[in-house]
Amino acid sequence: MKTVRTLPFAAFVGLDDLKLALMCLAVNPQIRGLLILGPKGTGKSSIVRAFADLLPEIPVVKDCPFNCNPFDVREMCDNCRKRLEKYGKLPVEYKKMKVVELPIGATEDSVLGTIDIERTLKEGRTVFEPGLLARANRNILYIDEVNLLPDHLVDIILDAAASGWSIIEREGVSLKHPSKFILIGSMNPEEGELRPQLLDRFAICVKLHTIKDPKLRAEIIRLNLLFDENPSEVFNMFEKAQEDIKHKIIRARHILHRVTIGEDTLLLIAKTCSILDVDGYRPDIVTARVAKTIAALDGRTEVTIEDVSKALKLSLAHRTRAGGLKPPPEPLEIDKALREATKEMQLFSKASPKDSIKTKKDTTHCFSFSRTAQHKIKNIKWNLLKFKFFRYIIFTVIITLLIIIALIDINLLILTLILLLLLDAFLSRKKYFSDTAIIAYSSKGFIADYSQSLPRKFPKRPIISKGVKFFKEEIDVSKLIELGITYKTLHARKYGREKIRSGGRILGHILPRKLSKDINIPASLRTAARRKRSLKVSPEDLRANLREGRAKITLIVVLDCSASMIYSLKELRRALYAIRCHVLKKRDRISLIVCKGYSAHLILHPVTNFNLFEQKLSKVGLSDFTPLASGLLEAYKLALTEKRRGYIPLIVLISDGNANVPLPKPISAFHYYSLDPAVNDLIEVARLIAKAEIPMVVINTRHKLPLFSYTSYEILTGTEVMLKIAKTTKATYISLTE
Repeated sequence: MKTVRTLPFAAFVGLDDLKLALMCLAVNPQIRGLLILGPKGTGKSSIVRAFADLLPEIPVVKDCPFNCNPFDVREMCDNCRKRLEKYGKLPVEYKKMKVVELPIGATEDSVLGTIDIERTLKEGRTVFEPGLLARANRNILYIDEVNLLPDHLVDIILDAAASGWSIIEREGVSLKHPSKFILIGSMNPEEGELRPQLLDRFAICVKLHTIKDPKLRAEIIRLNLLFDENPSEVFNMFEKAQEDIKHKIIRARHILHRVTIGEDTLLLIAKTCSILDVDGYRPDIVTARVAKTIAALDGRTEVTIEDVSKALKLSLAHRTRAGGLKPPPEPLEIDKALREATKEMQLFSKASPKDSIKTKKDTTHCFSFSRTAQHKIKNIKWNLLKFKFFRYIIFTVIITLLIIIALIDINLLILTLILLLLLDAFLSRKKYFSDTAIIAYSSKGFIADYSQSLPRKFPKRPIISKGVKFFKEEIDVSKLIELGITYKTLHARKYGREKIRSGGRILGHILPRKLSKDINIPASLRTAARRKRSLKVSPEDLRANLREGRAKITLIVVLDCSASMIYSLKELRRALYAIRCHVLKKRDRISLIVCKGYSAHLILHPVTNFNLFEQKLSKVGLSDFTPLASGLLEAYKLALTEKRRGYIPLIVLISDGNANVPLPKPISAFHYYSLDPAVNDLIEVARLIAKAEIPMVVINTRHKLPLFSYTSYEILTGTEVMLKIAKTTKATYISLTE
């Protein structure tokens, strides 16, 4: 890693939790990972680079490129084992632990390693050049913007982190070497979420926030300006503090094996994690390790409750709960659970074995509801009352005119009423179906596509009540939905294939079956060097690029789990069954966002396993509110992340359209579409999706247009909201009629 001059570790202001977490990694390598979350410009990367100066020295095998442990056969490569068997001992040298940085533009060759062409030609044998995983063995692997790392590199790092070994089978090279590293990643949550498989590999997590204290901010400015002018002066200022931290880490490493943790403390950790409903057992284990490490840093050999409290906040800050239905716990929630667990254990110790202890139920609502959203919902009725006042004035004028017409001629009154009703009914439908194409129709529903309009010279525009029947027999609802999703994915997949042909991700190389212009030059040179020991490349040495040839689609299902959906359970099951058939046929990825309570939650990150999708869905219950705007906004963010990863996102919204929870922070302060802020926010999010050109399928489980449209601005009906979303995003609209 290239050395970057940065502030000393002790000079960073306001990052005490992060400093503690990094020091824990230096003391106890078994912790194995740290994730740093925070906005841009908060010093995430700088403090990690400064942390390299504090790392201790470790014994390694001399001249071994993999930094093998000379005192543990289990952590040696094949070459070191053979040398140990032959000579009985290995040459040892001490090297300082270092931070190996993985750049965003890294390739598989740079991560795994490749053939050293120059040495292969000179020495007449295949020489392997180790990659970043080899250099990271027994060191720290740092990934900046870890959420933007390509999926194929994530898979490689996950395999190495899980097994502790890097296995290479490529280009005639078969090699296995140890790769046990401490993983540190930093990211800005605003730029996208992290895959849950990789997220779980980070043992602890620290969330950074922008410092608001003016004095601390002024101190940060002063130190940075001084460092720019005279770095040596800053290092001299913090030299003693740096040495104190180094001695503290060395002392903690020496006494760590003597630190004990009592049975009551272990029970307290387990009880707290159980109260918080944390998934799995890894958080409990990590908490115990971190608590012991914190005690060692303080020079103690026994873990206290304060150590447990600090460890819980580090190890649970990023953990999923209740199968993904609850967000990670906040520090205040952790403190509350710890107090509750301590109180229960005290009661248990005082009670007799025959006494039954009643556990107090956790009344904490798992969904946080912002004051802004509460205030908006309270003001909805008042806004409607004001609008109704003007509506009643208009109605009074209209009724007065009708009475006057009735006094003149009763037949004229009847004719006027009929014309007004027909005109309003016609306008209410023309508003939504004047610029769409009907793809399929059934008595159970129809498919309308807003991404394309009918040609101007179309002989006869289809009538919604009859439809253009492309099917001679009745089509089942699930088949209708599957047809709509497949129709939308065909366009997305076609665009993806065209994009891939122009330069998709290189998966590897193959022997070209015919004359190809897409030649993998490095692989061809390596083949020639390995076979002929020269750089003279013949036709049989040529290797063509093997590119990713299928456009991968990620279905992002936004599911409305409000109480009103209880009337559409039959249609909802059919919609999910149709999605299941599509995913199993096309092997596309699928994710699930649930709109429940006061906010939406991403409970399943994109996977290809639909059984996991069903398992997550089986744990979801219906609630009393519909935060559709929040759900669609989560889907928009996830879609942008999937785009950056090379996938084609397709949002599938399943709802009845009865949105009633606005966003905590509205996108627009003006109500362009409805007096209801929840509906207004929902349409604003739909505009963002349309601007990003993200394909979308809107499934309305209760399609029922109102007969008249004069109340449409006061409160849009659920069907009108769903049609407005489809029209805004140019989506495929699938209606399920009652």
